[in-house]
Amino acid sequence: AVKEADVIRNCDGCGTGLLHLAPANADIAPLESVEEVIRLARSGRNVTVLFPGNPYAFSSGSEIADRLERAGVDFEAVPGLIVELAAPVMSGIPLTIEGLSASIGFGLVTGAETVVLRLASGWWESG
Repeated sequence: AVKEADVIRNCDGCGTGLLHLAPANADIAPLESVEEVIRLARSGRNVTVLFPGNPYAFSSGSEIADRLERAGVDFEAVPGLIVELAAPVMSGIPLTIEGLSASIGFGLVTGAETVVLRLASGWWESG
């Protein structure tokens, strides 16, 4: 999507790692509004909106998709990998262990809250 984009808009928290793939003449800027995306798409430009991770997880991607759908603008959502899944895997920590765990739970933690992670006794020895 980035390689073919005429216009690239990036959401808050989005890194710039993929921007080197953009065409040299691409219009790159922070996302201002969904209305801007709709206007640019209707003018015939190929618009890419970048999100940190997956556009439908912990971001406004689903809201933007809904607005584009209502405006009659064709779009494609490209899934990304969210840090909550990538970090454990890159650290060698399994997210599930066959026969021991079958689901993953996510919670949104804000500002001053304290997070305590408790692992079941024997977890490390079991796998």
